[in-house]
Parts: sequence; C-alpha cells; structure tokens
Amino acid sequence: IKRYYTKLFFRTQMIFILMVSTTTRTIVYFLHKAFSTNLLIMALILLPALFAGILTGSKVTKKVNESLFNRIVASVLIIIGIKLII
Repeated sequence: IKRYYTKLFFRTQMIFILMVSTTTRTIVYFLHKAFSTNLLIMALILLPALFAGILTGSKVTKKVNESLFNRIVASVLIIIGIKLII
C-alpha cells in the first residue's frame, strides 16, 4: 500500500514533534532551575527572528514542489531523530 502524504501533513507532524520536544525540555530546565535572567532576556530578544523564520518558512513551503518538500522534511526528521538519540 502506497502512502501519500501532503506538505500540510508533514508540516503538521514537524510542528507537533518540535512543540513536544521544546515543551519537554522547557519543563525539565524549569524544574532544575536551569533558566537564568540572561537566558530569558535573550529568548525575548530573539522572538522577532522566530516569527520572521515562521513567515519565511511558510512562503518557501508554498513555492517548493511536493516531492522535494517530502525529501527535505524526511531528512530533517531523520536528523532530529539522530540528535535525540545521541
């Protein structure tokens, strides 16, 4: 059975995986008091870059063909999986 996933499906999965990973790390760091004032200030300073990246990613996603997008997303997921294992 051939499965065909759309760009929307891959983007949704990627967002979910990154959201769960980031939320988990944030909770663990918070519980271990690993946040400093400087870190929180840096996070606030970088928020505009986060939103710029989100907008850029949305525009690029619309312009990339389905096959290339699937290969890119699969590669990124593999890299993230390897980083989580290591």
